[in-house]
Amino acid sequence: MPSCRHPSSKPTGSNAAAETGPAKLWEASTGARALTGTALDVDAIVYVGSDQGLLAISPQGALLWKFPFPLMHAPPLIRTDRVIFITGGYGSFKSVSPEGKEVWDSTRGMIGFEGSPAIDQFGALYLANVVSDLWAYQPVALQSLVWNLNTEKFGGPGLPGDASTSMHSTASPVIGWDGDL
Repeated sequence: MPSCRHPSSKPTGSNAAAETGPAKLWEASTGARALTGTALDVDAIVYVGSDQGLLAISPQGALLWKFPFPLMHAPPLIRTDRVIFITGGYGSFKSVSPEGKEVWDSTRGMIGFEGSPAIDQFGALYLANVVSDLWAYQPVALQSLVWNLNTEKFGGPGLPGDASTSMHSTASPVIGWDGDL
């Protein structure tokens, strides 16, 4: 049977630690106003998007570096080699080294990406922009586009191209267990 206690009462007994909740390890003051979700690499470095760009925070809570990147709305994606992929407004899609240096820029100068990219078992990256166009990049020369699927022509319950059937996506593509997008 569940028990209730007044919030001001102190926990006692062997469950005292569990009843008080998790202990805060650290708090980082980034100076940023808005933050995306976080990503964590194998060295426990925390990466988070902000109104100031991509931030890297040490496992002790110290700000390691900032990579300027406007309009970042989605959490970063980290590949197994620790290269970080970020998306943003106006078709911005970049990769950043673990040291905070730009690796490449594949900005398309169009409608933005508000979701994180997805990566398949071969390293190919997939993105969906805010009007639900899909983009794929090959793993070796990531600046080269493999394909683009403009979903505007598919429409919905109305006629293709009908404004009432336009789609708006802030979701990220999903790769299934069998590798299908």
